[in-house]
Amino acid sequence: MVGAPVLKQVIASSWNAPALVEFNNYWKLVGASWGDWWRGEQNIEKYGSKYVAKLELLTIKQRLAEERPFWNQFFDRYKTEEAAYYSYSMNFTFKAIFAGGLYSLMASKSDASRVIEWLVHGVMGWISGAETVAGIQMTRSTVPGAKENVVPSREINAAHTEALESLLSDLERAYKNQKVNNSGGAEENDARDLLKAIRRTKKTLSEVRTKSHVGGTFWFEFISQFKSADARADVAAEVLGRALSVMPAAVLSNFLASWRTSGNPWLTFAGHALPALLLIAPPGWTLRPIYTGFFRALIQAAINGSSPKVGTASPMGTSISVPDELHDSIVEGPDSSGSSSYPSDEPPARKANAESEDSVVGPITDSDLEADGDPESDDENNWGGNPTARDAAKDW
Repeated sequence: MVGAPVLKQVIASSWNAPALVEFNNYWKLVGASWGDWWRGEQNIEKYGSKYVAKLELLTIKQRLAEERPFWNQFFDRYKTEEAAYYSYSMNFTFKAIFAGGLYSLMASKSDASRVIEWLVHGVMGWISGAETVAGIQMTRSTVPGAKENVVPSREINAAHTEALESLLSDLERAYKNQKVNNSGGAEENDARDLLKAIRRTKKTLSEVRTKSHVGGTFWFEFISQFKSADARADVAAEVLGRALSVMPAAVLSNFLASWRTSGNPWLTFAGHALPALLLIAPPGWTLRPIYTGFFRALIQAAINGSSPKVGTASPMGTSISVPDELHDSIVEGPDSSGSSSYPSDEPPARKANAESEDSVVGPITDSDLEADGDPESDDENNWGGNPTARDAAKDW
């Protein structure tokens, strides 16, 4: 929860992680299938295809069939996201060698031995963390179609803030003039469009203004992990998955505690090295995608189970919850918000169209909004871009 926002605060760019996003959303689809099975809705056509050319709605089984096989996704994620974590085992082995060389001091259980072990463990952890981040970024960059995303600096966000403040002032002035001269018809539509533009500009202005302050990017990225139900579910699943993944190493470390103070150099070394290896190797840290995914699927099943029951298939259908932000914040770079197309009933091309038409989004607090009859729901979250072939076919 803290590490990724810290990285976003200090790095200048990051590579996207399609394997991480794909696997995360695969588990959400699995959870949706569990929820639909429990409610007896597994044969109801209420999901849009991931392929924009497909106009018909799909059952959850058909939608899952469009995804790549589980193990293909797992190994792709393992190569880019998990393999670099073996740097911890390597560097903690150096710590074990150091402790083995000081086996007499380690056997004393003195305060000095504890301080030395703490210092060595901390230094090795810092080195391992840096190596892991560098390794993940390097492997992501080799994926076909990988994209490097720039993380704007405070200075860039400050300049963006000034530009948006000027734009907002112009939009509000134009809206006031439009209301004064409004005679209905096309002018009424222009006023509504201006309100939408004001709303979106205010939202983006709030974001970049936060990021222009000291520590602003960290604070924005940290809070973003809790802004929506999907984001909170992702964080909860990640916390549970990581906790489960370190338990084998914790158990072994407790079991081998006597080795580390045995006074035997080889046992002292093994008492430190073996838990470090198990921390990363299966069933440890590098199986956390499965642990985390399982918890995420359970949460998604609960979300689907509590949603309004669907009696019959309808053109609008019902989609499972759409992830607003998939926050392993370092994962996707600064433009990751809302980038996932799974497991929404809205295909990727349609979402890209929506983003191009409505790229700056946000709520508005002006009293003009209600007076103009523009409800809060009429914002970017329900905007689907220009009508697509599916819209016409389904008469949406």
